Amino acid sequence: KRQLQQRVSGGPFAGVEDFLERVDTRTVNRRTLELMIQCGALDCLFPSRKGILDQLDALLEVAGSKKAGKQFGQTGLFDDAPQEEYPAIELDDSREYELPELLAWERDLIGYYFSGHPMDSYRAEWARGTSLDLGNVQRTQMDKQYALVALVKQYRVVMTKKGSRMSFGTLEDYRGELEFVLFPNTYEEYSELVEADRILGFIGKVDLGRDKPQLVVDEIREPGELDAQDSGTIHIRLRGESLEDEEALVGLRSLINDHPGACPVYLHLPGPADEANGERIILATSHLQANSSVLPMIKNHYLVDSAWKEFLNTRIEGEGA
Repeated sequence: KRQLQQRVSGGPFAGVEDFLERVDTRTVNRRTLELMIQCGALDCLFPSRKGILDQLDALLEVAGSKKAGKQFGQTGLFDDAPQEEYPAIELDDSREYELPELLAWERDLIGYYFSGHPMDSYRAEWARGTSLDLGNVQRTQMDKQYALVALVKQYRVVMTKKGSRMSFGTLEDYRGELEFVLFPNTYEEYSELVEADRILGFIGKVDLGRDKPQLVVDEIREPGELDAQDSGTIHIRLRGESLEDEEALVGLRSLINDHPGACPVYLHLPGPADEANGERIILATSHLQANSSVLPMIKNHYLVDSAWKEFLNTRIEGEGA
C-alpha cells in the first residue's frame, strides 16, 4: 500500500534506484525486495532480474545514503559546501536466470506464470499427442484410454502394505491440473522417468469415482513419442482454381472418406474480398484421422494450398510440409 501511495504521489518510478530511494525500508526489507524482484514485480524498471539481484546490496547502500542525506541534510550550516556524490551502480541486462527458474519463482511466489509456461518448448507435442482436455475432465469416459503431454507439478512415492512402491502426483498443462497415480506394476516400470518439474507423455484412463478425478497411468513416454491423437480440428485451405476441377474435388473427398476419424474437417474456400481473410470456411460432413501420415497426404493433394490441425487454439502444420 505504501509503495502504491509513493507511485501515486511521486509519479512513475524512473528506475530501480528511484524505486529504492522512495520505498519505505521499514516495511519493505531486503528479503521482501528480493522476493519482489524474483517474481517479476520490478521487470518494468529493468529487464533482467539477475542484473538487479546481483547489485541489490550496492543499490540498497546507495539508496540508504541518499535517504540519510535528505533526512539530516548534507550541508548543515555550510550552505556553500558541495553536494555529496554517490557512486553510479551499473546494472547488467545481458544475463538472466534460465526460464524454468524464473517460472518456478513466479509459480511459488504469486501462484501463476506470466513470463511463459514450462511447457512452451513442447507445445507442438502437446497439441499433437494430447486427447485429454484438463479443462473439461468431467466429460471424459471412464473406460476410454487418453493421452496427455503434461508437466509433473507434484510427485511423491509411498510404500504399500505389501511392501511395494507406488506413487501419486499432479499433472499440469495449459488447460488445468489433474491428479495421477502409478500403481506398483506401472511404478516399477516407469519410476526412473518420473520426477517433479519434468514434462512427459502419459497414457491412461480417468477415474471419476473419487472425490477428485484421477488419471490411472498405464504407460509413460517422452513427449515426442506419443502417437498423434484424433483430437482437435483439421483445416484444409484449397487453392483458388480448386472449385473449377470437379473431378479433383471428388478425389480429395475420397481421400478424406478413406481415413475416417474423430476430427471435424473445415474447408477454407476462396471467397469474396469482403469476407474474413478473403475466404469462406465451411464444415465438411466427414471426420478425419489426425495421425502423422494423413495430414501430409492431404497437404500434398494438388488442390490443397495448406493443411493443419488445431487443438485448443494451437495450430500444428501438416507434417512433411
